Amino acid sequence: MPVDCQRTSPAHGHCGSGSFGTQAVNLRNRNFFFTDPLFDDGGVADVGAVTLCSATTGCSGTVTAANSLVGSTANDTIGNSTVTTLTNGNLQKNCGWMSQ
Repeated sequence: MPVDCQRTSPAHGHCGSGSFGTQAVNLRNRNFFFTDPLFDDGGVADVGAVTLCSATTGCSGTVTAANSLVGSTANDTIGNSTVTTLTNGNLQKNCGWMSQ
């Protein structure tokens, strides 16, 4: 269920599309990330995004290529597949649909 950005303080004001928060995952270092598989980057539809947020400051502003991992081509839908945290605290992201 997507995050309600108006009611979730760490993500307040950070919504990208109606699918922002499809996944919300806590990391070992207390940081966390949200996915938004239907994020549009400018005029490019559904490139998707994964946004890392600080445990201290949360997220602020809007989803952009400057603060998120975003797809590069329409319908990449980054964040649509499972994101897994590894034992070393890094992320493993399956980007099955992402253009190369």
